Amino acid sequence: METTRKCNKIIWKLKIFFYAFLKEWLGNFCLGIGIFSLFFFFAESSKIFELALLVAGSSLSVFLGSLGYLYAQYWMTVAGFICPMALLLGIALTMARLHEDNELIALESLGAAVHKHLLALLAVLGAVLSACLFPLIHHAGPLARLHLKRFAYEGRDIAKNFRVEPQTWIDLGRTQIFAEEVTGNRLNKVVIYSSRDQNASNAEQKFPYKVTGSSAVYRIQEDAEGKPGLFLRVFSGKLDYPDLTEPGNLTTCSFATYENTLPLLPPAQHELSPREMVSRELKKAAGDSLQHRLELESRHALAISPLALALACGLVTVKLRRRSKGFGFGLALAMLGAYWLLLVLATSVKEPWMANPAFLSLSWLLSLLLAP
Repeated sequence: METTRKCNKIIWKLKIFFYAFLKEWLGNFCLGIGIFSLFFFFAESSKIFELALLVAGSSLSVFLGSLGYLYAQYWMTVAGFICPMALLLGIALTMARLHEDNELIALESLGAAVHKHLLALLAVLGAVLSACLFPLIHHAGPLARLHLKRFAYEGRDIAKNFRVEPQTWIDLGRTQIFAEEVTGNRLNKVVIYSSRDQNASNAEQKFPYKVTGSSAVYRIQEDAEGKPGLFLRVFSGKLDYPDLTEPGNLTTCSFATYENTLPLLPPAQHELSPREMVSRELKKAAGDSLQHRLELESRHALAISPLALALACGLVTVKLRRRSKGFGFGLALAMLGAYWLLLVLATSVKEPWMANPAFLSLSWLLSLLLAP
C-alpha cells in the first residue's frame, strides 16, 4: 500500500512537472521563432522592400499587400532552419530554468527517473516537429522559393508594371522620360531623351534627340510580332534632332503632335534551380545529377534535425547543475553553431546525412564529460 501511494505521488509529481515543462518550453519556443525570424528578415528586408515598391509604385495598399505576401513566402523558405533552432533554444532555456529552481533535484529526491522521462519527452517533441517540418521542407518551402522568384520576375516586367511617377526620370534603356505632373495616363510638361528615332534607320544615333511637350498621353500596346511597346503621343512641343550632315549640331523644329512607340524588353527568363523544385521532382533528377541528389539529402537531414537537436540538447543539459537562463541561451547558440558547421562539412564531402549522427555522437561524448 505504501509503495502504491509513493508511486502515485511520483506519477502525480511527474505530470505536474511535464505540464510546467511544456508550458515553459512553449513560451521559449515562440520566443525563438520570433528572434530567428527577425534575424532572417533583417538579412533580406532590403530586397523584399525593393520588390514590393517595384510592383506597387505609389499605391500604399498594393505595397502593403505585396509586402505581406513576400514576407509570408520568404518565411516559408526559411522555416526549416528557424523551427529547429527555436526548438533547441526553447529546450536550453527551459532546462536552465529547471536547474535554477532545483526542480530536477526535487524530483530525483522522490526516487523518480526524471532524466529518462525527460529525454523521452524531448524525443517526442523533436519527432513531432520533424513530422510537421517534413512537408514544409520537401514541398511548401521550394514552392515558396519559386513564387518569390516569379514575383521578382514579373515585378521587373516593364510591360506589366509600367507607370510614370511625377518628377521622376523613367529609364527604358535608350530612352528616358520625365514629367512634371501625372494624372492617370496623361503627362504634363514632358521631356524625352532618346538615342533612336522612329523615322530614321535603326542605327543608333551618336547624339540623342530631345522632345519637349506641354502634355502627352501613353499606353502599352503590342506590335505585329506581339512584342510590348510604349506608345507616346506628345502635344505642342519641339524636337531637337542631331544633324547627321554636321555632327555635333542640332536641328530644332516645332510640332503640334508627335508620336513614337518605344520597345519594352521583358526581363530574361529564369531557370528552375534544384532549390526551387519539390522533392518529388528532385528524386527523378537525382540519379543523373549530383547537385540534385545533394539538395534532396540536405532536405532529409534538415527535416530530421529537430529530433537530433532535441536529443542532443537533452543529453547535455541533464548533466548540468544549477545554471542561469543566460547560460542556457549561450549553450543554445554554441550548439546551433556546432550543428550548422557539421552540416556544412558533411555537405562539402557530399554526405549531408552524416550531420545528425555526428552531432548526436559529439553531444553524447560531451554529456559523458559533464557527468559528475
